[in-house]
Amino acid sequence: LLVPIASGLEDTPAIREQYKEAMLTLIETYIGTTIRSDLEVCELFSVEDFSTRYNSHKGSALGLAHTLFQTALFRPSNRSKKVNNLYYVGANTVPGIGMPMCLISAQLTYNRITT
Repeated sequence: LLVPIASGLEDTPAIREQYKEAMLTLIETYIGTTIRSDLEVCELFSVEDFSTRYNSHKGSALGLAHTLFQTALFRPSNRSKKVNNLYYVGANTVPGIGMPMCLISAQLTYNRITT
């Protein structure tokens, strides 16, 4: 279950547990049956994890914000300006977030490397 939340929010074990309980209650209400007793694995991964594990700015799982100067041509390039032969792919580069955009980002980077 992926629950997108805003980056930069406070992240504590208690807050994570509140999110988990709220989402499980919502799902159980929607499907009309309990599922908690059937869960075999439950790992909570949140803002602090994205920040620590992936060095993601403010713990964002979804990349840059959709403001004018963080969209389309204004997103960071796939090619590093500081390190030769270093390329980036994914939500924080051209063209943006979402699986299709990340795949396009990978294709653009591949094209830059191979041409």
